[in-house]
Amino acid sequence: MTFGRRARVGVGARIRMNGSSSISRRAELVLQEVEALPTLPGVASRLLCIGDSDDVDIKEVVQILESDPALTARLIALCRRAELGLGNKIATVERAVVTLGLEAVRSLVLSVCVVDWSGRAETERTGGSGAGLDRAGFWRHSIGVACGAELLARHERGLGVRPEDAFVAGLVHGLGKLVLDLILPRSYAKIVQLSDLKGGMLAEHERAIIGLDHHRAGKRLAEHWGLPEALKDVMWLYAQRPAMVPAGAHRNLVGLVSLAEALNRRMHIGWSGNRRHAGERVGEYCRSLGIDESAIDAIVARMFEAVTERCAALGLGDDASEKVLLDSVLGANRELSRLQGVVERRARVATAHGRSLATVEWFCDAAASAESVSDALTAIARSASASLGSSSGAVVAWRRTDEEPWSVARYDAQGERVSSDLLEGPEAGDPRSWGARELGVDPGDLGVVEMDDGLDGGVEACVMARGASEADRAGPLTSAWRLAIAGAARLERAERLGEELAELGRTLARREEELSEARSLARLGELTAGAAHEMNNPLTVISGKAQSLAARLVGDVDQLAARSIVQAAQELSDVIAQLHMIARSPEPRIQGTNAPAMIRDVIRESRALASEGAGWAEEVEVKTVFQGAVSDIAIDREMVRRALVEVVRNALEARGTRGITLRVQTEADTGRLMITVTDDGAGMSPHAVDHAFDPFFSEKRAGRQPGLGLATARGLVRAHGGEIRLESEQGSGTCVRIWVPLGTIEAGETRAAA
Repeated sequence: MTFGRRARVGVGARIRMNGSSSISRRAELVLQEVEALPTLPGVASRLLCIGDSDDVDIKEVVQILESDPALTARLIALCRRAELGLGNKIATVERAVVTLGLEAVRSLVLSVCVVDWSGRAETERTGGSGAGLDRAGFWRHSIGVACGAELLARHERGLGVRPEDAFVAGLVHGLGKLVLDLILPRSYAKIVQLSDLKGGMLAEHERAIIGLDHHRAGKRLAEHWGLPEALKDVMWLYAQRPAMVPAGAHRNLVGLVSLAEALNRRMHIGWSGNRRHAGERVGEYCRSLGIDESAIDAIVARMFEAVTERCAALGLGDDASEKVLLDSVLGANRELSRLQGVVERRARVATAHGRSLATVEWFCDAAASAESVSDALTAIARSASASLGSSSGAVVAWRRTDEEPWSVARYDAQGERVSSDLLEGPEAGDPRSWGARELGVDPGDLGVVEMDDGLDGGVEACVMARGASEADRAGPLTSAWRLAIAGAARLERAERLGEELAELGRTLARREEELSEARSLARLGELTAGAAHEMNNPLTVISGKAQSLAARLVGDVDQLAARSIVQAAQELSDVIAQLHMIARSPEPRIQGTNAPAMIRDVIRESRALASEGAGWAEEVEVKTVFQGAVSDIAIDREMVRRALVEVVRNALEARGTRGITLRVQTEADTGRLMITVTDDGAGMSPHAVDHAFDPFFSEKRAGRQPGLGLATARGLVRAHGGEIRLESEQGSGTCVRIWVPLGTIEAGETRAAA
């Protein structure tokens, strides 16, 4: 017999080269590789093409079969098996066809060809080397299913399934397993190991690892061989729950094979790879087929002998039925041992989980009060020292971004911090060397639990301990660690956001206040502009006429009255000019300025102005302090001087003032000049502090100034691009701080003289 084969690249190599492809793509590659498997022998193909017609020429069938002497001999041996009751009556192929019928002979031939095909396919694909699939056990199970299906078909004639069809269907039902093992031997070996370890149905593990199961692979093989639809449906749908099998998919044949497969698993005949208990499915299949479950016992009693005969006839061993029964018992014992091992492993896992849950409960109680990442890490280190069983304690490392250095801390076995550090230099990228050194272990013996919280907390952390196993580094405790770090990080972030929001709120309030003031000043500017235009001319006339009148009058009283009119007109004109400057401050003109000289001018002018309204101003001591490079700075000297005059004059006139400190310094980090004016006077009320910069506001007694000094100072400072703040409490004096940006002095510019 000649097997056809196409030369193609092995799918195993192709799948390894495309390891990043999706599972669906991988499954399609496997199904494509089925086309490269050997086809059925020519004898089987020609018999399948003859059809079921009663007009088939028997001589033609005999000729086809006798063209293969080896197949002829095995066919006659199968025909003489004891269950047919024919003994030595069949000695020729023609006699077999006439006695058994074409369908029976065709089924026998197909059985022989399928068994022979597996051996040839294995030799051609793998060179005869073994793989993950137990071939002997696989074929014993397949023949057991075939015999069981055949016996059930003979016993349940009402199902309308021919015994010979049932036998072939049972024989080929699991060929998809053999196909996957031939195409992906290494992957299938892992699938078999996984099935032995975790139990369940083999198809579930096949889908998880390969992306398709042996049902689909078997269906594709049946299509490749051109098998009848009934066999294709069996290979595709067997072992499904009866309700899941489509109505037109040869349901009785599929049900018989599924029942026979479940019986074989229950009897532990051969190897199926399925580890799920079959008892429930046996009853379900019996009910769906209308078979009395009590009749199954009689069929089971004959299966061992039938399996022995068929294995011998198909060249798969000549063991006695007692040996098959013994293997079944041993298989049952092995399954019991495996289940016992599974139970023991699960018990150990359950015990470990119990300890982990107790540790998690303790940790959750300890971490409940954590208000920062540092608090959470301390709780983690204490639980790590206890749960990982390390007498040397544990090391915790964390950082917020990849650019930050690692913050590391070592804790002893009782969870107390022993040492801490901020990693820089070569260790900044990996804290494990520091942890190994602190714990006194080789880096290879250091167990590391890495935690990237994944909850938008923005923290990366890890816990290190001596010899922590993989099991220690996974589970509910480490999940609780991650959640604790994430929660603490998010709490810190929320607090920072709250602080930022509060600051933004204050900034917004200041901006709203500034906007309101700007609008008020704009309106004031319009008012003062109109007032200056409408009032300056009458004031000029009043002042001029009053001066002329004062020159002509001879009486002291009349002259004093005229001079009072002149002075009042001048004061009103000054107020209008000051309001105009507040509303529309001039543009700053930066020039080189000697700060000490400017301050001396400020103090002299302030004393002169304050002495007019406060007699004690001359007695107030003014102390000056200069810090940094203030002898040659670039500012608008006139704007800053006028603003300072208003502030210092206000301090000199404050009730109870005995001393004033005037401090001038440069800020290197901000590039600004800061001037602080502090007095030791009686201070200001909260109401006065809130309205100190309002035009015309003053709490001074009658005869006071118009209350434009601080408003003028603020307008000048802001026009310079600076900032002015006032702080005062009653009984504690007043402090005014002024910041103005420092400019640059162009080459050749004239600097102010000292």
